[in-house]
Amino acid sequence: MVYLNPANQSSDCEIERQPALPPSLLIPPPDKPPEPASKLGLKAKIMLTAIALGVIPVMVIGAIAYQVTTTHVTRQVKLTQQAHTNQLATMLEEYIVSRKNEVTSFASSTIFTNPNVIERVTVSQKKAALNAFQNQNKFYDNIAYLDLQGNPLFQSQSEFPLVNNLSNRPYIQKAIAIKQAVVNEISISPLSGELQMEFAVPVKNGWTDEVIGVMYFRIPGEQIEPIFGQLTAENEQWLLINTQNTVVASAVENLVNQPLAKYYPEVQAAHAAKQMATVSGDNPQSTGTKQLVDYTPVKVGTANPQLNLGTAIALDKDVALASLQPLRWIFLGGTMGTALLVSSLAGLLANRLLQPLSTLNAAVERWKQGKLDTRVKLKGQDELSVLGARLDEMAEQLNLAVQDKKDLTQSAELIANISQARSTRELQLPLGLFLATVRHKIVTDRVIFCQFDRQWGGKIIAESVALDFPRTLGIQLDNFCFEQEELQKFQGGGIQAFSALKHAHLNEYHLQQLKIYQVKAGLILPVVLDRQATDESELVGLLIVHQCDRNRVWKQSDIDYLQQITAQLATVLSAYFYQRHENHHKIDFKKNVAQVASSIEQMTHGNLSINLDSLGQGSELVKSVNTMVKSVRQTLIQVKTPATKINTQLSTNKQDLAKLQDNLWQQANQLKLTFILIEQILNSTAEVSSQAELASEAISSVVSNVESEQANFAQAVTFMSELKVYLRNNTEKVHHLNSASQKMTRVIDSIRKINLRASLLASKLGKRIPQLGETMFGLQEEIESIQQSIAATRELEGLVRSIDSEISGVLQDYANSSSILQQEKDIVANASKNLEQILQISKTAQRHLFSVAHTANTQIKTALTVSNLKSELNQTSQSIYALSDRTVNSLEKTALTAKDLKNVLDFLKLDRA
Repeated sequence: MVYLNPANQSSDCEIERQPALPPSLLIPPPDKPPEPASKLGLKAKIMLTAIALGVIPVMVIGAIAYQVTTTHVTRQVKLTQQAHTNQLATMLEEYIVSRKNEVTSFASSTIFTNPNVIERVTVSQKKAALNAFQNQNKFYDNIAYLDLQGNPLFQSQSEFPLVNNLSNRPYIQKAIAIKQAVVNEISISPLSGELQMEFAVPVKNGWTDEVIGVMYFRIPGEQIEPIFGQLTAENEQWLLINTQNTVVASAVENLVNQPLAKYYPEVQAAHAAKQMATVSGDNPQSTGTKQLVDYTPVKVGTANPQLNLGTAIALDKDVALASLQPLRWIFLGGTMGTALLVSSLAGLLANRLLQPLSTLNAAVERWKQGKLDTRVKLKGQDELSVLGARLDEMAEQLNLAVQDKKDLTQSAELIANISQARSTRELQLPLGLFLATVRHKIVTDRVIFCQFDRQWGGKIIAESVALDFPRTLGIQLDNFCFEQEELQKFQGGGIQAFSALKHAHLNEYHLQQLKIYQVKAGLILPVVLDRQATDESELVGLLIVHQCDRNRVWKQSDIDYLQQITAQLATVLSAYFYQRHENHHKIDFKKNVAQVASSIEQMTHGNLSINLDSLGQGSELVKSVNTMVKSVRQTLIQVKTPATKINTQLSTNKQDLAKLQDNLWQQANQLKLTFILIEQILNSTAEVSSQAELASEAISSVVSNVESEQANFAQAVTFMSELKVYLRNNTEKVHHLNSASQKMTRVIDSIRKINLRASLLASKLGKRIPQLGETMFGLQEEIESIQQSIAATRELEGLVRSIDSEISGVLQDYANSSSILQQEKDIVANASKNLEQILQISKTAQRHLFSVAHTANTQIKTALTVSNLKSELNQTSQSIYALSDRTVNSLEKTALTAKDLKNVLDFLKLDRA
């Protein structure tokens, strides 16, 4: 920490900014009539001429270039959008052709075209094939098989199944007539109200190529619309148009199922002519918005040449030609930039010539308004620069004179107001205003006055701070902000200054507080009262100055000025602190008298726990009362402690004797029960002894029987082991039999396949013989022999199946018998082990019974000895119970006396609050 001597301060710090005068110090200009509007000057005329020469050619050239660029960009946009529409039409064509080939291939499946397969495949199997095709391709929501009259025979699972006859639909009849797949008109479904595409595919006999049925395929709109959504942008409106000139699908819901001529009549003309076209129309969603509409027809080819489908993409012109907007701004910006450049050059030349005179004129006008801090600051060595420098010096001297006069006046008024303050509330406003004048005078960011309390803690009671920094008014400073040595220095009139926080020798807590309030540099000066003004410490507060925006080396003139301020504050605050000390003394004395009176009243009601130490040691009345209370309290405490202990011990002894008496009574009862139980034990022991001898004889006979049965179980185990060896020897034969059964099963499968192929061959030959004539009579006999062989093979198949069934039964019986034999062997082995355990347990029980009999005889002798002591124990317990009864009565009388003493002491409250 650095303590500075005012005499040794350097003056190397300069003020870098001029203080702003408050509005009250501004000198109002004298009233004068308004000046007439002046004509254009030379500077304005030169700038207007340069602008005219530069802007007009640039605007003409920019307009021509913009028109050429607009025409080229518009043509490119139309070509791009037309190509986009062509791509959309091509995708739809490919989609229709792909679906046509797909359904044609499925309708040619053997399950629908081969007569032999058709007879053997059930309707449910055909329906399952439709469902499998529908689930596999995901494009169709309904597939149906129709007869030639248009009646649905079977169909796949669908949300909207077919229930009506479809013979009245032209595309169904056309598909039957031309024997090719036909696509129907893309339209809105009357059932679901959604877009749909329908195919009719003829089903032809695989041998005769005759149409035997029709397959119906339906594609929902949710499988068609994604084609348009994938190929169109967010701002593009796509349309799908059918043969009836109706919009059947669109990105705009309001256009669906609407006539095309209602919104785009020019597109309808192109649709009727099946020609590509790019037209301009109105946006149906936004009135007054123009659109570019590109149309391309869709060629479905042989699927249905009569169809006239088309796709169109509509895009707002504002969006389509959005690229022209930057060009417009570029050309406009270039034109304006060129004009500004030309005018700037002209203005720069005029400004270089007329700037000094304009600067002098502006400065004079500001001085006339009272802004004396304005400076001309002309560069150069010409006459105008010298004139500007002299005018600046004159303004500086005038500004200092006005400011000094105002400061003296305002300081005198504020000091007078401070000297009249008698409370902190009255002191804050005039002292804050006074600190504001000090802050403006030395050009700093914060000036505060910190007032000390009795424990050397401080509180900020007045402050003047710049708007950009936090306020500290009302902040309570802890007493450890300043060390004891620092306080002693302050009491001696020393000051503390630091130009930067890193140079401040302050404790860590004080530095942290300064960082919170953004302090970079500071000055601390003590405010010390005259010793005759008060009997307390003469250091009453600190005047603290903070620089928050930058580091600062304090000038000696600033320090001298602040020392004068602290001396003035010490003089004018003497009356305030004297009155403050007197008020504190009066309040403390009244408070002590009231608390002493209250304490005496409490003592009269038995409350001796009052504490008068908090009232202070300065009053004789407090000392006397406090001494008397302490003496009485100590005497009663000395009496209360032994009385409490006696009462507690008597209560404890009384409880213990009562418990002892109860225990003696319980002991006497327990002795009676014990003797009764001993007699019962004696009787039961004699009975147990006789029963043990009988049980020992019975167990001996059981042991002999178990030993004889153990030999029989050993023979049974030996026999089952021999039988298991015999069955193991036959296992290989059983495995060979199982292999033969499996081979016979494979033979049966081969025979079944041969029968199926022979049947198909015989059926085909049977149908061909009538066409070949009588020359093939020998072939007819061969077919009959084949059919006889098929019948014989079927009988052989049945015989083999029966043999295989018998072999399977034998194998199953063999496996069951082997398992049962193993289970029975395990049961016999477990029984043998259990029998051996029973033998061991019986022998152990026999030994235990012999031991129980011997123990019972011994207990009988002991019980006879205990019964002899019964009479002596009864006499002793009765004597002890009588003695305890007399002791309890005596203690009850003593406890009543101790309780009375305790009640008297409890009435007097001795514990301190």
